[in-house]
Amino acid sequence: MASLITKNKASIPRRLHLLFLIIVLLFVGLILRLAYMQIYTTSFYVSKLKSSTVYKVKVAQPRGKIFDFSGKPLVSNAIKDVVTYTRSPKASANELKVLAKHLASYVSYPEASVTSRAKKDFYLADPDVYANIVKRLPKKAVLDRFGNRLTEATIYANAVASVK
Repeated sequence: MASLITKNKASIPRRLHLLFLIIVLLFVGLILRLAYMQIYTTSFYVSKLKSSTVYKVKVAQPRGKIFDFSGKPLVSNAIKDVVTYTRSPKASANELKVLAKHLASYVSYPEASVTSRAKKDFYLADPDVYANIVKRLPKKAVLDRFGNRLTEATIYANAVASVK
């Protein structure tokens, strides 16, 4: 009877060690998989991200008109195509200018008043002008307190604020 108790006491730590070994091996496998994904297949996932942010929406045809008893239309439908763009924080002024020229060929728009922000964006879309404006910015508008360069979006916002 005494030998059975000692066998059970000795097998419990062995089982725990085996369980911990399995858990550690699973975590090592997980870390290796994540490292593989980030180091070797980065371009694949970046392209997946870009393809998921640009998409085309197809709209169903409108339903018919609704008329009252005298034949006057109560409800009529008109199809209007819409182009939306959500600016990425990484988008440069030059990319915005190229995109605007590309989209202008697809969209007809009436003459409208241009906002001051749109004028500033167009002015900063020239890479040479933008580089000169950024050079003239104070250091705290380009660098953080540790001397690291701020994000392009922050620098661009500071450049827009400095243009009069």
